Amino acid sequence: MAKKSRRKKQTSREREARRRHLHSVPPPPAHDDFTDEPLFQQIRASLRTDEPIDLLMTVAGLIEATDPRNANPLFPDEEVLTLDPLVESFIGLPYAETTAALMVMKALIPDDALRTRIASELATRRHPMPNWLNSLADARASSDVSLATHELGDGDDYVITVDIGRDPVTFLVFVDHNLGSVVKDAFPSPESHAELLARMRETIDAADGAAIRTVDPATGRATLEDAIKFGAMIVPRLETDTWPMCRPILEWALRFLPAGGESSVPRPLSDEEQADLSDAFFASSYGRDLDNADARSALENLMWLNDPDPMRWSPVVVKRMLVDLIPGKVVDTRESLARYPDLMRAFIAYCHEVRGATPTSRFETTAAVMRHEKAFHRAINNSNRPSRAEEIADIARLSFLGPDDQPRPDSAAEPNVPDTIGPEILLRLLDDRVGGRVALVELDDTPLPDEDFVRDGIPDDIVPVVDEVLDKCDACADAFFDVEHRTAMRRMLSRAARNDPTIFRRKPAANRLAAAIGWAIGRANDSLNGQFATTTVTDFLAWFQVKGSVAKRAEAILAANDAPTHQRYGMMMLGTPDLLTSEMRHSLIGMRDKILQSE
Repeated sequence: MAKKSRRKKQTSREREARRRHLHSVPPPPAHDDFTDEPLFQQIRASLRTDEPIDLLMTVAGLIEATDPRNANPLFPDEEVLTLDPLVESFIGLPYAETTAALMVMKALIPDDALRTRIASELATRRHPMPNWLNSLADARASSDVSLATHELGDGDDYVITVDIGRDPVTFLVFVDHNLGSVVKDAFPSPESHAELLARMRETIDAADGAAIRTVDPATGRATLEDAIKFGAMIVPRLETDTWPMCRPILEWALRFLPAGGESSVPRPLSDEEQADLSDAFFASSYGRDLDNADARSALENLMWLNDPDPMRWSPVVVKRMLVDLIPGKVVDTRESLARYPDLMRAFIAYCHEVRGATPTSRFETTAAVMRHEKAFHRAINNSNRPSRAEEIADIARLSFLGPDDQPRPDSAAEPNVPDTIGPEILLRLLDDRVGGRVALVELDDTPLPDEDFVRDGIPDDIVPVVDEVLDKCDACADAFFDVEHRTAMRRMLSRAARNDPTIFRRKPAANRLAAAIGWAIGRANDSLNGQFATTTVTDFLAWFQVKGSVAKRAEAILAANDAPTHQRYGMMMLGTPDLLTSEMRHSLIGMRDKILQSE
């Protein structure tokens, strides 16, 4: 049985607090004073546990806080913390705790000059250290890289392991292909490589196109390094309870794998390859009857929007295409846009046949077109909806126009990225949390009622699993929250079961599903590590006996609740006020009024 990790995960709020603390680190104080600092106490607590992950994550969080990749392009002049003064402050404090932190830093930091400076200091230290820490310099990759895939290709799970003496540190890394093949989540586990794979196989459904295989270690390293690099370019950055906090450890682990491999991150098709694909589709039985200039132009748009792999179609891709990408980025008449769903159905069927998709995958993807078609038609027929170009112009205007659209006296000759986030952008963030501007204007803070679970429309075959999840959600609300949270979780569960029953058919673990629902509701209502926190994410997941992050499992549940596709600026967006507590809605009302008054 895998050892249970007692490390404390940190949220974005806690990481920001840590950054503020590090920015204010003064020259080394008197020794007795420093030992009372929270940072020192956290290192001490991590050092005293029996698992390497605890101290590794603590120190990784410090290194990650200094990473220049975290710089916000919206605030280019913001002061950026660097690692050198932090290292120097630890060098000036000869305690066992700082010795342990420096030993981990020496391993994780790729900067040779800084590593040499740390090594010189460590040569003077004589503090006794745990066996695993003394073995850190001899750590090695213990096995090949494993890869869990699904034929629809929304994402891949990579598993890599580093052995520190007798202690394994095994990473599960999720690469999201819908966001551009980027690392979206990762976490280290004290399990061995074989133990983690065995646990993954319990949830893998081979008949549904899922499989686990080994990949060339050099290829795995190159792929993950690319996925980390591309993910760091996304603004706002992707954050979970453990990512990118654990990024320094993952990059350290990757350096144990051979270099020189070729990344498997998909490359965009050339113009010639796209033309060949278009010709092949329209020559097939699926596209022959659709072949005309308008259809070829529309297919070109579909391939552009589904770059870099226009033949990869899944329910997630379909939803993004119909709800977001086509209405937001394709400039055409409503009559022409209305033809896209039929073209998509034919092209999806063609791609799935060419790639040999299973019947289940074909059905689920085609059904997604039907499920989101109404929303697509509402979007393209909404005469009040601004075009994508108008939205971009509105955002740009905030950066260089003053009152009455007159240029500010100090404005640059050309528009630039705003140096502050304008009120309209802030209002749009609130819109996403409650489901639009009308909902935001009409928002009230009436408490959610004590509401029974709605069973209408839930397929009979998933009722036993849904009931088990419901029981755990209700118990969770009793343990950590209140009646309003219980009602919100019941609503989210009911909608997910009605709108996407497949979530509950794929050998689901009820405790993980319930934890994902509670995590989403708790995050959206700031009840987990937020301003109204009643518990921490760490204690919450421990109550469910769930290891690692539940963010990935929550994605499907959020999608089935028509929540916005991505989180923005670290906020959980549910897209409806009826999943928010009165306390949260009261806070949003205050934010709304403050923004409006500032305009």
